Amino acid sequence: MNKAELKKLVDYYMSLKYPVKIEEMEEGGYFVEVIDLHGCMCDAKTLEQIPEKLNRAKRAWIEGTLERGGQVPLPKKDELYSGRFVVRIPKTLHGILVERARQEGTSLNSYICMLLTLNSERYRTAILLWRFAESILRKPMKIVVLHKHEEVKQEYRESLQDQTVRSREVQAIAY
Repeated sequence: MNKAELKKLVDYYMSLKYPVKIEEMEEGGYFVEVIDLHGCMCDAKTLEQIPEKLNRAKRAWIEGTLERGGQVPLPKKDELYSGRFVVRIPKTLHGILVERARQEGTSLNSYICMLLTLNSERYRTAILLWRFAESILRKPMKIVVLHKHEEVKQEYRESLQDQTVRSREVQAIAY
C-alpha cells in the first residue's frame, strides 16, 4: 500500500466515532482508552488535553496496524442490542410482578424496566461510593452488600472478587 492509500484509509478510520472510556487516575489526570481498538490508549493531565492526545494515539494505532498489514475494526454499533431479551422466572414471581405492575398502573414490561434501572443504579452507586471512600483513605477497601436473600449476596461477592479487596469495610445497601 502506498502512502496516499494509507493516508486515505487512516483518514477514513479517524472519521469514525469509536466509543471511548475515560477514567480519572488517583495520582491526577485521566486515562483514556478507545474500547474497540485494543491497546489504543493515552493519558492526559486535564480534560481539555484529551481530544488532542486521543486523536494522536488513535492515528498512531491505526497507522501502525495498517502498516503491519493488520485490520482496523469498525466501531461497534448500538444496533447490536435489540432491546429485547427473554428471562425464565418462576410462575409465582411472574404473578407477583404482574400484580405490582397493575398496582402501579403500568405494563409488566414498563414495571420490570423500572426495577432493572433502579437496581442497576443502586449497584453502580454502591461501587462509586466504595471507590470514593477508597480514594479518600488511600487504602483498598471491601464492600459488603446487604440483602435479605443469601444467593444475591453471594452473587455480589463473586462479582466483586475481581476487585482488589483488603483491610477496611464499607457497608452499602444495594437493594
